[in-house]
Amino acid sequence: MPELLYGEYKILDPGNEKVYAYTRTFSGKKVLVLLNFSASRSGFDIPGVSLNSLKVLVNNVSTLNLKKNTVTMEPWQALVIRLN
Repeated sequence: MPELLYGEYKILDPGNEKVYAYTRTFSGKKVLVLLNFSASRSGFDIPGVSLNSLKVLVNNVSTLNLKKNTVTMEPWQALVIRLN
């Protein structure tokens, strides 16, 4: 996934103290990275994106809670999702 190394970086919610969320875009490919840096469950909304139809590339826990454009992350969960 060269977009993770070379892609344009865009942070999504710099004020969020629990979930570090950003996108990387390179050569027309876009990925979403969500990292829950807390010991509690955390929700994160992605307006305008339906996460149910997207491809999850990395998930470090056995559960995945996606509803419409909201992901509820388990403690310390890391996700990489292809957006296109």
